[in-house]
Amino acid sequence: MHLATDVGGTFTDFVVLREGRLETFKLASTPEAPQRALDRGLARALQGPGTERLRVFSHASTVATNSVLERKGAKVSFITTRGFADLLHIGRQDRPQLYNFDARRPEPLVERELCLEVDERLGPDGEVIKAMDQDMAQQVVQEAKEAGAQALAVCLLHCYAVPAHERILGEAAVKAGLPCSLSSQVWPEYREYERASTTVLDAYLRPVITEYLHDLQGILDQRAPGASLRLMVSSGAMRPARSQGPGGLPDPVEMLLSGPAGGVAAAAHVAGLCGEPDVVTLDMGGTSTDVALLLKGRPALSTRGEVAGLPVRLPRVAIETVGAGGGSIARLDHGGTLRVGPDSAGARPGPASYGQGGLDLTITDALLLTGWLPPLELSDKIILEPELARQVAGPLAEAAGLELETMAMGVLEVAMATMLRPLEALTVRQGHHPGRLALMAFGGAGPLLACGLARRLGSSRVVLPARAGVFSALGLALSPVRFHRSRALMVEATQGQERLVQAMEFLVGTLQEEALGFDLDPRDGAWDWSVDGRYQGQAHELTVPAPDPNSPAAIAREFHALHERTNGYAFPQRPVEFVALRGSLTFPSSPVELPQAPAEGSRHAKAPWEAGTTRVLWNCEWHEAQNLDRESLPCGFRLEGPSIVLERGSTAFVPPHWKGKVDRWSNLLLEVADGG
Repeated sequence: MHLATDVGGTFTDFVVLREGRLETFKLASTPEAPQRALDRGLARALQGPGTERLRVFSHASTVATNSVLERKGAKVSFITTRGFADLLHIGRQDRPQLYNFDARRPEPLVERELCLEVDERLGPDGEVIKAMDQDMAQQVVQEAKEAGAQALAVCLLHCYAVPAHERILGEAAVKAGLPCSLSSQVWPEYREYERASTTVLDAYLRPVITEYLHDLQGILDQRAPGASLRLMVSSGAMRPARSQGPGGLPDPVEMLLSGPAGGVAAAAHVAGLCGEPDVVTLDMGGTSTDVALLLKGRPALSTRGEVAGLPVRLPRVAIETVGAGGGSIARLDHGGTLRVGPDSAGARPGPASYGQGGLDLTITDALLLTGWLPPLELSDKIILEPELARQVAGPLAEAAGLELETMAMGVLEVAMATMLRPLEALTVRQGHHPGRLALMAFGGAGPLLACGLARRLGSSRVVLPARAGVFSALGLALSPVRFHRSRALMVEATQGQERLVQAMEFLVGTLQEEALGFDLDPRDGAWDWSVDGRYQGQAHELTVPAPDPNSPAAIAREFHALHERTNGYAFPQRPVEFVALRGSLTFPSSPVELPQAPAEGSRHAKAPWEAGTTRVLWNCEWHEAQNLDRESLPCGFRLEGPSIVLERGSTAFVPPHWKGKVDRWSNLLLEVADGG
């Protein structure tokens, strides 16, 4: 038995793989203590006949992201080389908003008084200019402890080249009983400010994530002894985890995009099944919407990003996020303009139509009032109530001088305009024609707005995967276990052979050791290599696939080609500089057989909504939409809009002038009909 769980802001999703059968369900999240919803879901999954043994517990969570957004992490002391204590507060000499003279950067996570220095120095190639000893390390660690630090972030100058000085500080921190993050382990590459910021984030989250996983492991030990805990990390891969013991945790900063990465992993799997390798994904949950791009069936990855305005340098799925989800609140600003989000009603009280005391009009309420979302049961305790949505929409519509339904439609239009921005950022602004891409929408609310968003983006094809409401959790079960590390190079390509070989040997040894620590045989894994390269004098790099890291000339040729594809030009005669080597060791996940649609001609029991119609508002006109039960639709079934397709955990709206069919795995493949 394999249980995959994704903790969201509104719902916690569960996918159970039990002897070849796939089961799904949702429970309301418990934001104040996410473990409670997980405990309830685990108890429910383990019910039933038989004595199945839970083998793997795969998990994704927003705990890390929320801790940073809400500034609820540990009190961190930043330890750096003498003369660099102001590094976090100076940052880069740029403004977050170029033409706003009052723009303010986010405050660093470390107070200035807790930015401490040690009198040591390494050169860029790792040569010792000023040595550091044990006494110096113990003194600065004790100073941090006496100042009230709960965790240490160590980032010494040029320690990506030789980590010896940082390791001395790490040993002193262990003796003092303080959690410690070393930049030479978290991000062993150059760019001092970004490396320091990433290390501080890791230290800021370490006590929080350690406690969270300790509690989660306790629940597992009580209900399913012997189950293996795996965590989704930002790169879209699973990592084995232990809440205790050296090396038992992935770097906590790796969990910042844990949940959204699961949805992208599932999207890559479904894209391969339905023959749409180039897609832009839309994951709309209760509090936010996440957008990603898949080309040739593989998600775009990046090592650059920000969380709450703070730089993060780690391999991650390139995801754009916007604060517009089912619980996003609609309001009128001081000028009378309609705004939607980023404030959210969350899990409690949730949208007004949940009947839990919500007093604000949300996107979910607007969907209910336009008929796109019928009044149905969302979970074991939540049944949508249209009358409650009307009660909160009425005053807002009156203040705006609009009819109630017009106000509801306006909320959806504003929400789609907000979601269009990240969609365009990943497609049009990066040179990808939307007409060549399909839009794949999932999450509880994504399939409701998918067709409307596709037309605004310029795409004419939409993929609505089955089990869209628990899609991110499904992605956890489909994702491989992967270990990844990087090594700084800083060498010109024609002189890089020896440095590449040394870096590769180091990474091979490191990754094999990590795999063996979790009883995985490195011979069963697949190796993948890439190199960060740039033209000499450039400030930013491109990540170049390197099937053969022993061939600097081949890597340089691929860099020239990639630079031309990305930027429209290349300089083949100009020297190429290799900045870093990246390696990963991937172990494939156990095969998962997704349930197939019924064969054409077979009949399943009708759901209550299968017969009948629903009134829906589209282009200022009311239409009669056909209600369909996805689980009873046979393979090859063709449908036309307006239709509403329902399944447990998610609803799809197919508007007028759209048509589609059901594929072998119950995915809906939609396209614009004539006249659309």
